[in-house]
Amino acid sequence: MSIRTYTKQRQSHSYLYHQLVLPIQGGINIELDGYQGKVSVGECVVIQSGKRHHFRANEAARFIVADIDKLPGNLLFSDHVVFAITAPLRSYLHFIENQLEY
Repeated sequence: MSIRTYTKQRQSHSYLYHQLVLPIQGGINIELDGYQGKVSVGECVVIQSGKRHHFRANEAARFIVADIDKLPGNLLFSDHVVFAITAPLRSYLHFIENQLEY
């Protein structure tokens, strides 16, 4: 896990691992197969391994990104790449943010 920032310039890449991108400040504009839109605080976007994606964000926006080798089946086989997160997960992200900044 890491805290990341991006730029307003559109970028694209793919990875050999999955990513969960969780905005903690601001949002990210993202384009994936079957999805194009903004992901904001309170949401998560799932980027499967090998999937090219395009993205851009305001430089002040911040994200917790989890790079993982295996996704749980409910995320791997879901028709939705963006979903709302629960209040307990938002609290946990706040804890993770504090730990990563420390």
